[in-house]
Amino acid sequence: SSGINAEWPLRPGDHRKNNWRNQTNPAERNATNNLSTYMMVGAGGGAALYMAKYTLYGLALMLGPGRDMYAAAAIEVDLATIPEGKNAVFTWRGKPLFIRH
Repeated sequence: SSGINAEWPLRPGDHRKNNWRNQTNPAERNATNNLSTYMMVGAGGGAALYMAKYTLYGLALMLGPGRDMYAAAAIEVDLATIPEGKNAVFTWRGKPLFIRH
């Protein structure tokens, strides 16, 4: 005898492959072997969604009106519709604008 054990796996990972083949329950076999795959797919999907969000956000900013257009935005209020001594509230650029006549 040369002293080599024939049962010992000759390559790294052979013992895991044999253990997988000995599992008879398909649900148990899939649960133990696909966990790392599911984790990688989930992490990759999360990273892809994160990048897509900021790509679309940057695209929306690029295609939207520039800051000079927002700065040129104006509001016109007819003071004749506001009685003297009263207050009126208007919205300008998403913020309240208070006018006292």
